[in-house]
Amino acid sequence: MHVVQITSAEKLPDSVGVLRDKQIRWTLEANAKVLDLGETGPHTLYLTYDVPSDMFTTIARLDGTDSTDGKGCCDWAAGTNAPEGIADALWNNLNAPNDPPFEPNDVGVTAKVVEPGPFEGISWRLLNGLPLGGDCTTQASLMIHACRQLGVPAELLKIRASYLAGAENCTLTTTYWTRPSVIRPGETEILFLDADSGPGYNWQNWEACCSAAGKLYAFFPAYKADDAYRMLKDGLLGQEGWQQHWIIRDAAGFAWVMEENVPLP
Repeated sequence: MHVVQITSAEKLPDSVGVLRDKQIRWTLEANAKVLDLGETGPHTLYLTYDVPSDMFTTIARLDGTDSTDGKGCCDWAAGTNAPEGIADALWNNLNAPNDPPFEPNDVGVTAKVVEPGPFEGISWRLLNGLPLGGDCTTQASLMIHACRQLGVPAELLKIRASYLAGAENCTLTTTYWTRPSVIRPGETEILFLDADSGPGYNWQNWEACCSAAGKLYAFFPAYKADDAYRMLKDGLLGQEGWQQHWIIRDAAGFAWVMEENVPLP
């Protein structure tokens, strides 16, 4: 027998959530006849916003793990019925109380979760309670998987240093802003992020964000913005006090800092 469609006789809630311990009565309609097939259960029904688009569906994402008190995506976004509300709920839960991702160098972290390829689906390991760490790309991908699990499209966006306004100037995909060096003729300077508001430098290639529902969501620092420009201008450089520098890469690392705190108009 090929089942073409399953329809609920009762109207389901018009929001994300979980229905637990439900009995389901099955009927079969064929040749204008309705046959009662009896009840099964108890069942758990997971209500999503749309058809899940994440190929890495796991029961942990739906039911949660020990470290999340047995709550997963549908629990976190329960009661929401719009993409931005869903994204907000997931982001808030992945910051607190389920702030999962340790930074790779945090005390107690024994291994770093790395995602080979665009998405290998392993970022969910950050929630399994083990002493694993993940950088901004892995943390953002964790939210991306959660959004997609609930049927909300989400993508990865990398915020880079920029000396020009406009969202498109803050998301160079394969390179950095560069200029010929005056101090060291023949060499090239690149504009780089310094994730440190105090003395010294904390070089950062980019800040990876989850792009969902027309908004950007960052982790460590936790900041939400309308677009890449506002994320860099108001969030990273503004609220967090990060800086931008023209630097020269050499064998010793980022040795030559050409200019302090390059402004973003």
